[in-house]
Amino acid sequence: MAKKNSNQAKSEPPIISSLTINFVFQFLIGLGLALILAHVLSGIEQNLSSYTLIGLGPLKLTINSLVLNLVIGGSLGGLLYSMLVDQVLEFPRFTKNEPGLKLGIIGDIITGVAGAIIAYFVITRSPNSQNSVILTFVAALVGGYGGKTLLEAVLKRFITQVQTVNLQEVLEKKQELARKQQVKDIQRLANQQIKKGLESWELSELTTNLQKGDKIVKDRVFAAAREARRLGARVKAYSDRINRTIPIFESLVKSDPTDDRYQAQLGCALRDALPPDLDQAIDKLTEAIDLRQPTSDDNWHYELDRAVALIDKSETESDADRQYSSLAQRIFADLKTIDKNHGLNRIALEFDEGKKVPIATWLTNNQAWLKNNPEGSQLVKKGLNAIPLDQPIIPSINIDDFQWENAPENSTIKAITATYLKKQPIQSSELPKNQKKFMPVGEECKFLRYAKLNAAETDNQQPQNTPITPLQTSTIPQSGLDVIKRFEGYHKELADGRAQAYPDPGPKGWNLPTIGYGTTKYPDGQSVKRGDIITHQEAEQYLLHYVDKKCRKALEKIPTWSQMNDNQRGALYSFAYNLGEHFYQGNGFQSITRVCDSPERWNDQTWIEQQFGKYVKADGKTLPGLVTRRKAEAQLFCAPVTSNTPIKSNTNNLSPVSEVTSAHCVVELDYGQGTWYIWSNHWDLPWVKQTQPKDKEKIVLSPGKYNNPKAVQRQIDRISKYLPAGQVLDLDVKTKYFSQRDNYRDKDRTCNSSSNAMYLDWLRRVTGKPGLDNDNEYLKKVYTKHGSKYHLNRRFGVDAHHNVQTWALEQYGFKTQWMTDRDLPFIKDLIAIGFPVVVNIRHRGSISNPTGNGHVLMLIGRKDNYWIAHDPYGTLKSNYRDRNGKYSQISEHEFKKRWQGCYRTLRD
Repeated sequence: MAKKNSNQAKSEPPIISSLTINFVFQFLIGLGLALILAHVLSGIEQNLSSYTLIGLGPLKLTINSLVLNLVIGGSLGGLLYSMLVDQVLEFPRFTKNEPGLKLGIIGDIITGVAGAIIAYFVITRSPNSQNSVILTFVAALVGGYGGKTLLEAVLKRFITQVQTVNLQEVLEKKQELARKQQVKDIQRLANQQIKKGLESWELSELTTNLQKGDKIVKDRVFAAAREARRLGARVKAYSDRINRTIPIFESLVKSDPTDDRYQAQLGCALRDALPPDLDQAIDKLTEAIDLRQPTSDDNWHYELDRAVALIDKSETESDADRQYSSLAQRIFADLKTIDKNHGLNRIALEFDEGKKVPIATWLTNNQAWLKNNPEGSQLVKKGLNAIPLDQPIIPSINIDDFQWENAPENSTIKAITATYLKKQPIQSSELPKNQKKFMPVGEECKFLRYAKLNAAETDNQQPQNTPITPLQTSTIPQSGLDVIKRFEGYHKELADGRAQAYPDPGPKGWNLPTIGYGTTKYPDGQSVKRGDIITHQEAEQYLLHYVDKKCRKALEKIPTWSQMNDNQRGALYSFAYNLGEHFYQGNGFQSITRVCDSPERWNDQTWIEQQFGKYVKADGKTLPGLVTRRKAEAQLFCAPVTSNTPIKSNTNNLSPVSEVTSAHCVVELDYGQGTWYIWSNHWDLPWVKQTQPKDKEKIVLSPGKYNNPKAVQRQIDRISKYLPAGQVLDLDVKTKYFSQRDNYRDKDRTCNSSSNAMYLDWLRRVTGKPGLDNDNEYLKKVYTKHGSKYHLNRRFGVDAHHNVQTWALEQYGFKTQWMTDRDLPFIKDLIAIGFPVVVNIRHRGSISNPTGNGHVLMLIGRKDNYWIAHDPYGTLKSNYRDRNGKYSQISEHEFKKRWQGCYRTLRD
């Protein structure tokens, strides 16, 4: 058997491989699909006239010759791209491990045809162009070759645009949400800083964010801080907020130093702060004036604020040549600007005491040199003649005009109560320290001459047509008050004479905040709080209130009280104020009880001093201050009474230094001590015979002075029924102002309640009861009691029902009625006698055609041809843009047009 040849040639491969067959097959499928697409396109495009008939087996395709060229060229271009660029021809496939269907060369063909069509229309511009077949084929080939790249670029650009749009929208939404949250955070921190204060890191965060914030958030925070500062300047309970607004205004100034509003409010906050920074305040207000637009209509407000700051600073100057100082000249210049651009006489009617009183006081104190200047004389006349009814500030008098009486040689005057020598004939509480000198009881002064002042020359005149009598419900010896004030002391006195709360000197410290003359609770029962500030006059009022309401009732129960003279009672008042009013027969108080029960030994000063001297220890330690106090009390107890001068004890209009019962006089003291005003009933005067005041008779009107005297007399008789036994009616009680805009609910429709709350407050204080702190307590009574019964008036609420107000006032004990008889002359009578009157007006629309469903306010006075009103919503003349309606003005003509004819009075 022959062997096989190992070198036998291998078998040759087939001429046509399966790969080639597969390629041709796939190409034909792709081409067929392309031709079918061309057939469809040819049917859509009817404007092409040349057609070719192609038969694919049983399928007959009618294809436009142009489209056929594009299909063929595009198919070849697509395949050419895959071979030359991709360097691979893939067959269609679908596998589990790879996402999606891979079209391979079929996809290349279709992509090439699409690119050919796009390229043809770009190159030839128009489908109807009679271009050559070669140009068409070339365009198709080029388009097919670049079809894949072209479509990928278009698709990528489209996706990028979609993504960009979506990202931009999302980004804008995120930025808007972030901005809103930042605004909320800044406002929250600002409000917290104003109300309670922030930690240092929180305050740093607030100031940083505020400086970076946009105009919207700055304006909102600015408005909140400005209102807080204004509220703090007007209301003592909120005065601590002023200092907390300063960092906010400072941040605003740093963020935009060119904004005059920011500079001005920072200046006002520095001026009103405790303690004030007057130099910085003046500088900031000056910057605001420099930054303000010259054409601004409000080109006097900043000068007004600066004038007040300058006046406050001038109080720190000495008396010598004060009128020639640069401060005085700057004040004068600002007042001239105010008068020129607004009118100085309008300040008293448009602003509260914080602005009108300093200006009027400065004009009063400086009128002597101001009157030497024609402009200054006009300012004095306008400023002082415009003071409202409740703030009588009378000009000082040129001493050369006095009718002097020379005193006999070695003549003296002696203080019979704690009082002051004064440089102006006004209340001592209204004078700065350098214009008054305190004189204790028993102080004697040698004088050279004296002059009496008539009623027109003193500051405490009674209004015409108002026969008022002083209240005198009890007698509290001034000697006792003097000892209390001496040893309690007027602590924590500020530069402007007011007093700030301080910790209890004993072991309780800040657990028992104290203010003024040892006050720990106010007359309304509220405890003194850290940061509280009161005036000197308020401190004396609170002292007298405690002595009268707490001590007197307990001490009058002592069996021998009626046998004691004023000095003995005064000594026990001081003892009770220091150690408690219930000491009599109390545990540990046997010795002082024995003093009270032993009238036969009251002249034994040694024994009295020994008994008082037993109460000088605190926590087991003898205190020198108590030793001195007990000795002073014992000496007062044994001192003879030379002149009993009891002071009035009206706890709603209190004044321990009673400067209301007689006129001033003026004395020139010996030894070059100068000329001073004094109250004659505070001194033992050689030319005055001291007499005790007689009881006042019942008020009886003079019929010729009133339009309806009988009706007015009925009102007086009706209010007199509410007076405590022995108290005489005094209608000269200042009205309070309540704004409805700070009410706890329905701020825009509770004018009726706020006005009647002001009326109720006045009624209570006139009849010897505590007034209202605000109008919310009254408003709650209106709503809680009748909220369901009067629910029908959904638009205006319960407040609009006058019978609800009648009911609410009666719950406080006062019977009133809502009159509808349009008796304007009777209202004028009530105002003239001293009654405030609640009325209703139409406050919208023009004077000739007033509109609105009614607004309620309280008339409190008349001046010239104007009514003076407390409007709880603001000022009518500003269309209520000015929200402070205190002492607002309404002309008589406008009131007649707007008045709805109704008013409130007392009834039987």
